[in-house]
Amino acid sequence: MITTELENRILTVAFHRADKKNAITNEMYLAAEKALLDASDNDEVRVVLFKGEGGDFTSGNDLVDFINNPPSGDMPPVLAFLLALARCPKPVVAAVTGLAVGIGTTMLAHCDYVVAADNARFKLPFVD
Repeated sequence: MITTELENRILTVAFHRADKKNAITNEMYLAAEKALLDASDNDEVRVVLFKGEGGDFTSGNDLVDFINNPPSGDMPPVLAFLLALARCPKPVVAAVTGLAVGIGTTMLAHCDYVVAADNARFKLPFVD
C-alpha cells in the first residue's frame, strides 16, 4: 500500500508493505501516480518525498502481482507512474534505505535529489 502525508508543505509518499520489502503492486503504482498528479495541482505541496517503510525503499515489482496481472494496454501502471514522476513540476526527493531493486533504482533517475543511507543497496536484476 501507499501512504501519503502532507506536513510543512512536504508530501511524503511511502511504500508501506514492509512484510514484502515494499514490493510494488499495480495498485500501488496507480496510487503513487495519483499522489504525484494530485501534488502537481496542489499549491500546498512544495516538495514530494518518496521513502520506504520498515528499513527498505522497495524490492521492486511484486512478482506474484506481476504474473497474476501482467501489463496490458498502452499505459501499464508502472509506465503511468514513471511518466507522472518524470513530469512532476514539483521537486521530487527520494530517501533510500536498504533495498532499491529494479524500479526502486530506475525511478531514482527521475528524482531531482536522492539521499542514500549507508545501508542502501541498488540492484537492477535485468542487468544480471
